[in-house]
Amino acid sequence: MSYRTSLRVRSMHFSNIEDVRKQIDRIDSELIRIITQRAKCVKAAARFKTDRSAVRAPDRVQQVIDKDVLHSERFEYDCLS
Repeated sequence: MSYRTSLRVRSMHFSNIEDVRKQIDRIDSELIRIITQRAKCVKAAARFKTDRSAVRAPDRVQQVIDKDVLHSERFEYDCLS
């Protein structure tokens, strides 16, 4: 495939590498915004916890990981295609 060929990625349409890079930059900015919001929520949650072991909450960490792994399957990307 030539770099000049239009490329469809899910609902995004790219005609050139600059379009792709602009979209990546927009996504990166949104990720940073969302991660910052999440960090603020984590900090707020820590204020409700009474001791150091409650702050660590390994059961909750595993629960979040398991949920996110299942959720990520909706966005599976086939890197071989």
